[in-house]
Amino acid sequence: MRIGTITVHNGYNYGASLQAHALVHFLRSRGFDAYLLDYRAEKIERQQAKSEESSPVVKFINRLLFNSAGYALRRERFDSFNCDIMNAKADTYYTLQELKKANELFDCFICGSDQIWNPAITDGDEAFFLGFAERNKKCIAYAPSLGTETIADEAFFKHHLQRFCALSVREAHNAADIERLSGKSCTTVVDPVLLLSREHWIDTAGKAAPVKPKKPYVFYYTLHPDEELFSYAKAEAKRRKAVLLRVDILPAKAILKGCRSISNKGVGPAEFVQLIMGAEYIITNSFHGTAFSVLLEKDFCVKLLSGKLAGKNLRITQLLSQVGLADRILREQEKKDSITEWSSVRAEIEAQRNYAASYLCNAINQE
Repeated sequence: MRIGTITVHNGYNYGASLQAHALVHFLRSRGFDAYLLDYRAEKIERQQAKSEESSPVVKFINRLLFNSAGYALRRERFDSFNCDIMNAKADTYYTLQELKKANELFDCFICGSDQIWNPAITDGDEAFFLGFAERNKKCIAYAPSLGTETIADEAFFKHHLQRFCALSVREAHNAADIERLSGKSCTTVVDPVLLLSREHWIDTAGKAAPVKPKKPYVFYYTLHPDEELFSYAKAEAKRRKAVLLRVDILPAKAILKGCRSISNKGVGPAEFVQLIMGAEYIITNSFHGTAFSVLLEKDFCVKLLSGKLAGKNLRITQLLSQVGLADRILREQEKKDSITEWSSVRAEIEAQRNYAASYLCNAINQE
């Protein structure tokens, strides 16, 4: 069967790219002819363009002082990594109307995962509800995230959920609302990166360009700035006599902040996995930073988000509770060193993986 998947992949975000890669590779491992639709969501494209806006003078200074060629290399490695899961014969799509051409190539469409059903991320883009799919195409939702506890526009969801033959979400607290609005069963399944084995990701790290330091390092990866967490990270790196490493700031700024950055080395998705794999310790407030720390069986801690961002914690706390690692949540700068029984974590991940794989394959194969 020919399957087209759709998700947010065009924002040069590590988690987004890696989960897109994971879903396609899982489907291929089960014998399906699967590809990612190269859909450039308008809101993500606008945000990307805005982040790249700068005057020629600023660009020159950045290249002179900060080696902005590393940023270009990072983009190149993202594009190369994503290219592996796309159909070279298919178009790049920019609108819902253009996406309708994909009906000529695929028998089944799967939307997911990541926060594609979060209106704050995608502006309620109908493409992520498979609004382009013809009536004779099989439509499946695999672990989309809403990023919130409640659904604001229930009428919108009720309308678009009707086209799906199988529904699942990533966060359990959203499943009941989806069932109520759709009148169909909705299950909870793991993020796509957990569908692939630890060995797959070790192999991915091994194929990446060598970017990790030779000295022991603590890897600090956050999606949302947190100076309190950064202070903790500096103290923890000092305690471990390790380099504190970041990829989200320029090298010169890192020196001023008392850490090291390798953003000039062009860290793409595979290199990101390599950095997780090689770290002595990971400090994060990111879901995928957490997920890969668990998958690769690394020592790590997570600080939950606060305020308006607190809703994003649910996917982290759910994952850690499932695998018995809730003690890795950092509370009020308190951290207790603990020994993890990774065999039990591995067994729980395998159980969750098998359940999700069964859901997805049954949905694809059902009449």
